[in-house]
Amino acid sequence: KTNDIDQRYAQYLAGKGTVWTKRYLPIKIILSRTMKDKCDEVTTTLKYMKQYGERTTEVAVKRKNNITHSYTVLPITSADRRLLDKFLLILREKENQFGQRVQIDLIVPPNIIVRASKSGKSSDGKYRTFLNEVLRSLVGKKFLLLLDSWKPQADLEKFRAVFPNEDSQLLIFSEESTGYIQPKDLSLFRSWRFIHKKIEHYTHINRTKMIISDRQKIDNEP
Repeated sequence: KTNDIDQRYAQYLAGKGTVWTKRYLPIKIILSRTMKDKCDEVTTTLKYMKQYGERTTEVAVKRKNNITHSYTVLPITSADRRLLDKFLLILREKENQFGQRVQIDLIVPPNIIVRASKSGKSSDGKYRTFLNEVLRSLVGKKFLLLLDSWKPQADLEKFRAVFPNEDSQLLIFSEESTGYIQPKDLSLFRSWRFIHKKIEHYTHINRTKMIISDRQKIDNEP
């Protein structure tokens, strides 16, 4: 992209462009158009790729973090080892909230509460969301909640603000003990980590075609 098409074209002809244009010199300018914004640029690029043919593209990034989407999942398991129907999903967003386009395209099942944060991790506010919008709908007046010693969720006052009934109790595991006694660390998360490792490099191993800008479905294979 450029603000001076003639100058950029002259650079390409002189062999001063990108590695690609140095190897394959341009023949002529077929079409030029003004892009409204970054979204318009990406959409137009994808349109022409589909129209004139897509190729496998190899890219290099300085940080892996730039192309991954950090997230936090807060599921709940019952005493009889059942994974309950509702959970909180926290996705990483630069502005601590979803952009307008993401809000339109994001598909959220009714049993998932989705929130955004700059780090992709939980916080004091997200913990309150977990209590109010997830846990409250799954329990009655009498229950025992087992949590690790992460400071924001170890505060009994926050718990009592949502569950004032004394029959509801909060039990906090001691620091550095969750890996040995926390039920989800010993069961659910262990399987979760194993599955995650299996699928993390799936697209690379299987050379799966991808649309990087599409969060809902990145697999182009039929």
